[in-house]
Amino acid sequence: MKIAEFEEVIAEAVSTLGYLEDEEIAKNFARQWVYGAKKKLATSDQSIKVCEVPAKALLIKKPTDMKQLIEIALFDSASNFIPHAFHTGNSRIYPNVDQYSYTTAQGTDEETTYYLPVDLSETDTSFTLGTNATEVSYALIRYYPLPIDKDNIPVVYDHEVDAVCAYVRWKWSQRKNQNQSEIRQNKLDFMHECDWAIGKTKSLDFSNEVRKRIAMNFNRQIPNYNRSQF
Repeated sequence: MKIAEFEEVIAEAVSTLGYLEDEEIAKNFARQWVYGAKKKLATSDQSIKVCEVPAKALLIKKPTDMKQLIEIALFDSASNFIPHAFHTGNSRIYPNVDQYSYTTAQGTDEETTYYLPVDLSETDTSFTLGTNATEVSYALIRYYPLPIDKDNIPVVYDHEVDAVCAYVRWKWSQRKNQNQSEIRQNKLDFMHECDWAIGKTKSLDFSNEVRKRIAMNFNRQIPNYNRSQF
């Protein structure tokens, strides 16, 4: 996907607002509103990240650019996988009755037995481990990031420019306290552009390999399926 020049996006967004007494003020507002627009747009599968985060004091900090979690896996200091059960809320309020033992080799003579699964929940800023997870050393987190560059500036793709401009225009009309019908129309314009941009992002993820996988999964439901026939 081709990336649009950030300052060109800002200039185009501001140009749709009409005559402005101070264009730089409008640009400063627009730069902030781009973040809000990007949070509402889809994130491509091509930008999925995996990172390793250490566990400290039963807390695993979330990546600062994480938009949505896909999955998380826990490991001890010897990189042995530790299964977990994900709970809502910060702490368990009922006894754990679904435990099993899990023995891992820690060298030639030493073994460690875990009583699993360990508890895991989350807050706005971190994942919280239960008290039965003291052996967890780190986590691997796969997630959808909020696309930002090395300078923490949002990455806007070419097909998202119209949606970003529509969002800036909507927010500007709210700031100027314009009549409600115009604010409502600007919001509808953004929702329309947002839907189109999300669809375009997902269509770009729909590669030929994805199509083949879907077709193969579907064809396996056919009795006496023979791949060579398709």
